[in-house]
Amino acid sequence: MFFIFTPMDLPIFFLDNYSASDILTLNEDTSRHIVQVLRMKPLEKLQLTDGAGNLLTAEVMDGHKKKNVL
Repeated sequence: MFFIFTPMDLPIFFLDNYSASDILTLNEDTSRHIVQVLRMKPLEKLQLTDGAGNLLTAEVMDGHKKKNVL
């Protein structure tokens, strides 16, 4: 018998525009989804895309449901 362990895919969120800063603050709807629906906690990772082929891996820094900081 073989067990294959694969990492769970990271959730991907669309981000309208972003700057190349180290800290991103998400809007209220996305923040609420991350905290209340997915129940993500600080230090968990997710991915962000702008729809133009850019993909960022980010880490939840603050689990606030109105202004989530990555």
